[in-house]
Amino acid sequence: MLDPLADKFLTYSALIALLAAGKIYFYWVIILIGRELFVMGLRHIALEHEFSIFVSKLSKLKTATLMACITMIIINPFQSMGVHALYWNGIEMGLLLITLLLSILSAEQYYDDCMKRFALYVSRSEQYKEIPHDESLG
Repeated sequence: MLDPLADKFLTYSALIALLAAGKIYFYWVIILIGRELFVMGLRHIALEHEFSIFVSKLSKLKTATLMACITMIIINPFQSMGVHALYWNGIEMGLLLITLLLSILSAEQYYDDCMKRFALYVSRSEQYKEIPHDESLG
């Protein structure tokens, strides 16, 4: 459990550092970190009610594109300079847009999965509630 959490904090740190350096917009960082906090909240709800939410392939793809995007932003030698900047900044922007789209879609997927499992949990718990003992039956 500690390793994924450490990875998230490392990613958050990189995003916040890029924000401080002026290489990424605030609202993009809010969307990316907000998504992670939202999913962590869903996982906590699932854990509280003794069911689990599995990591989706879409989420793994989001993580891969996010890492590629952060790497691209860090190594981009052309921050709005010259002809080559269009190429680098275009790749950077494309990766960022794909990452944002995958973040939103995977958060929605996690939410749907959590709600389905929660509904199943509620229906099962109501089904197995103890029937009150009728003392007149003996």
